[in-house]
Amino acid sequence: MKFSISEFDGATIPKAVAAKFRTYMAFMLFAVCSHSAYGFTLTATASTPNISCNTATGPGTAVSILIKPTVALTSSNTVTVSLSAPSGGIATITTPGSQVLTAANSVAGITYVVNYVAGCVGATAGTTTKVLQFNTVANNTTTADVTSSLSAVVTAATSALAPSSVPVTITCVKNGNVYTAGAAKTFAVTSAATGGTPFTIDTSNGNAPPTWLSVTPLTGGTANGTAINYTVLAQSPCASANVGSTTTGTIRLLNPPAPVKNVTVNLQVVAPSTLVAAPATARITFVKGSGSPGYADIAFTSLSVPAPFFSIDTATLPIWLTVDAVTGTAPKSIRFGSTTVADSLAPGTYSANVLVKVSGVGDFTLPVSFLVTNPPSKLTLAEMATRYITWTVGSPAPTAVITAISSDSPIPYVASTAGTLAPSITSNKSSLAYSY
Repeated sequence: MKFSISEFDGATIPKAVAAKFRTYMAFMLFAVCSHSAYGFTLTATASTPNISCNTATGPGTAVSILIKPTVALTSSNTVTVSLSAPSGGIATITTPGSQVLTAANSVAGITYVVNYVAGCVGATAGTTTKVLQFNTVANNTTTADVTSSLSAVVTAATSALAPSSVPVTITCVKNGNVYTAGAAKTFAVTSAATGGTPFTIDTSNGNAPPTWLSVTPLTGGTANGTAINYTVLAQSPCASANVGSTTTGTIRLLNPPAPVKNVTVNLQVVAPSTLVAAPATARITFVKGSGSPGYADIAFTSLSVPAPFFSIDTATLPIWLTVDAVTGTAPKSIRFGSTTVADSLAPGTYSANVLVKVSGVGDFTLPVSFLVTNPPSKLTLAEMATRYITWTVGSPAPTAVITAISSDSPIPYVASTAGTLAPSITSNKSSLAYSY
């Protein structure tokens, strides 16, 4: 719209009247422009009016919400649309926080996709109505333009957290008044729910792990198909319990709105192990490429009667070590041998501590030392072992070069001659053969 008041200016009317008229017309111009910017509203159409989440399986199907103006926009009429931050565990998952409606996209509209977050975190169990507020911004003014109401159902009957190897049993050895922690144990936490399950370990007063129990790490994470591993270990004085007693504690995994998932840990106080190994350390040597595994035979006996039953904790065997038996009753000899993995190891000494579980008493630890060596160096001749030389009578005596080569480390050698020709050697007869 175009306005002109030039015909009223000058001598026709007083200038004061003309000035007031200009002010009036300017006001009218603002009102028209403002009206053109707000001469429409938005509509919100949801692909489905329902949204759901189950703490056992994860969020349900995402909901798409189409935002369109009631009229097609013109090139001079653009509006920014934003979604107020959803609450109660719902989040925008594929559309940025705001988008702009223009003449180019106003007919098709813009789409927001919302769903519950992993683990239904922040949601409340039960059926509620979730109202999503969409706003418009024009002429620097924000207007709450349209809402979309969704029926929200959250099921939180069970937790998706799945701790493995539970209950966990750890030991503490009591020798007189001295308590010594037994071997550390591990458990893993996974979740099959879509998107995983966020959780924490409860460390609040009265709910934290007992003082006789160390948990590492003492933090949570998001459990999914990849396990989060925890190590548990007894802490002296091990609840000051007597030999033969069992104390039970709990590690609480929090994943609201799902119920708490408890990991039970049993602490057994035992007497020192009565198992004896001869030799005290298994020393194994392996030559790479030999095709013959290295081994050491360990004879287990017991200081107690009757002799206890024992078993090798195979989880403590490194990949280069195997045993010919995993259980037995003392006295019994067990062969510790190298595996085929040893051929891929670099030469050097490797070590491990193999845990032997003994019934009724503390565990026994067997140190293992594993030496990997290269095969012995071999001496060869670069020009081959047999030489054929042609010589014509009267011509100068022929000469030949002989190069000694080592397959690995230097090899000392001594050169000598024999036979009918008895050739002479002009170089030093005592030397070293190298691998180059």
